[in-house]
Amino acid sequence: MSRNEDLDLEEDITLLISKVLASIREQIQWVVAIESGPVAPEVDKMLAQFDERNDYHSIVLHQRVITNKTDGLNPRELQLFISSYDLIIRLLNKLGHRLGLVMLEDWINEHLNNLLESLDHAFQLVENIVDPTESCSASDALKDVMKVQHDSEHAHLKFLRKLYSVDRGARILTQAEAIDLTIMEAIDQTSRLAQRSLVLFKNSSNTV
Repeated sequence: MSRNEDLDLEEDITLLISKVLASIREQIQWVVAIESGPVAPEVDKMLAQFDERNDYHSIVLHQRVITNKTDGLNPRELQLFISSYDLIIRLLNKLGHRLGLVMLEDWINEHLNNLLESLDHAFQLVENIVDPTESCSASDALKDVMKVQHDSEHAHLKFLRKLYSVDRGARILTQAEAIDLTIMEAIDQTSRLAQRSLVLFKNSSNTV
């Protein structure tokens, strides 16, 4: 994992945001790995490093707004973007510390892993909004994020119905539902981040 020093406080704000988003996506992929296999002894250390790096990135972004070094981006819209970012990193931190605490049935783990994969895909699409490609425009990426959110909501409701269809014990129910809801909240916030990203960078291109 890269160190904090790889961020240049004075670099172009779009490049800075791209680095911050890539950092979050790295953490999402690490959370997916935790859910997919046995929890390694170094997990706590890795989570602490992510916490430290996320806090640093948040401070850097807030500082750019405070000092009005937004390189043409609307400061208010950038602040809304940062607010969504801050919520997502808190949810990811919560997820990292929850996973692996209770042994869950295979079908529950499969559902949670699928949701995490959806979160990873949605966040990849946010990166495409900030830095569009020929094969994926910003508006197309947003549509795909909304579809991921819709499909995840459907899977979430189906999961809850099955989870509560039989008595599974309080610990399993509490843990499974808590992780499911946290991932869903992260997906919802990623959808909001995608919408704010489109507004932020669309308005920027109109003012240049």
